[in-house]
Amino acid sequence: MVQDILFTGSAGLNIRANNVVVRRVLFQGGKVDGGSGCPSFRLEQVTFNRPANADGDFPTVQHGNYVADRVKMDGVTEGLRVGGRSAFACGPVTISNSWVRVQSETNCSDWHGDGIQGYDGPALTIRNVALWLDEQGCGGTAPFFYPRNQGNTSVDIDRLLVRGGGYAFRNGMSGQVTNLKITNGSWSYGPIDVRCSVLTAWQADIVTIDGNWQPTTVRAQPCNTEAGF
Repeated sequence: MVQDILFTGSAGLNIRANNVVVRRVLFQGGKVDGGSGCPSFRLEQVTFNRPANADGDFPTVQHGNYVADRVKMDGVTEGLRVGGRSAFACGPVTISNSWVRVQSETNCSDWHGDGIQGYDGPALTIRNVALWLDEQGCGGTAPFFYPRNQGNTSVDIDRLLVRGGGYAFRNGMSGQVTNLKITNGSWSYGPIDVRCSVLTAWQADIVTIDGNWQPTTVRAQPCNTEAGF
């Protein structure tokens, strides 16, 4: 158990044992890394604030075999990475009841920020999560990015709100997506980039959001693309 601790500066937490619970911890710039052994861990009521040196796009949390519940990220340059499936035999990831604002790096260069990204990703479950890619003119990737042809597996998504990005929601893998809310006009190219033919369920709306991130539906968003790269 890692509980009621403040991590400051670039100091982070490297997890090397199974069944580690990180609870009520504040990271002032640090990260959580499961390492190549891919131990199981759980984050509960954990906050990650923007680091002093906010450049690059190294994940704030990685790789796989973890649960993130009631996690807040505010101003990080890269959010949660879902990976390590074939490289480290990582198990599934569940992210729930969380709010993530990914903000562009301080010195804009070759930045590719995401809220949640899959790369060699195991099965991913999302429940009641909000993702905001706050590019500030620097050009990241997407709030949600789980592309095909990068070793990912499947998604099970219910109650996800996304804002910003070139495309606000990008998915190339099989599974189901329900209660997806896409903030109206927040994207640069389009609301979705999805390989629709591999999904067993789809339900999404274009919405406006108020100051408390509560959505109001503008229109339904059909699954009408076939890419997901």
